[in-house]
Amino acid sequence: MSELKEQNNEQVFDFKTRYPWLRIINLYTGKVDDKWTIETEMPEGWLKSFGEMMCEELDAAIKKAGLEDDFRVLQIKEKYGSLRFYCSHTNEEIGNIISKYELLSSNICLFCGKPDVPMLDIGWISPFCKDCFDTKISDTRPYEKVANDETRMADKLKYRQYSKETGYVDVEIDISETAEKIREKWRKENEQS
Repeated sequence: MSELKEQNNEQVFDFKTRYPWLRIINLYTGKVDDKWTIETEMPEGWLKSFGEMMCEELDAAIKKAGLEDDFRVLQIKEKYGSLRFYCSHTNEEIGNIISKYELLSSNICLFCGKPDVPMLDIGWISPFCKDCFDTKISDTRPYEKVANDETRMADKLKYRQYSKETGYVDVEIDISETAEKIREKWRKENEQS
């Protein structure tokens, strides 16, 4: 366990160094709070699966928009089995990146990062793979009894967008490339094991 903690501490430093905008603001004090980081707030499986990928995309969008000094992370958490990433000073591109990873997270195991897993209803709703469910969740029901049938990550992000000119319009963004990158990363990491 101490090895994992050391590894996590190194990763926290790496995230802060590579992405200086990635600082979580304490909602009560309004100041940067170093005890809350992406590493401490995002479930380990998601961080491992797509944390760096998401930060790279956000970094490019933040720099493109010139928001390096203004962009603030307010909260990162899991809610109803998917990622919630709250921030300030965003634009449409940044919002779409965040929405994409929030949607994809709902089929990625919270513990190990395995993609294309079902959402489980075990008193709370969360995505877990069978191995993590069997070893880390104390539930007497078989995995198949608590898993729903939807086990594949989404290929499209759908939402309603509003503008003064057009009103509400249905928007669809293809996110299959990101989903496949996550799957490929998982395959490579688990072939070596």
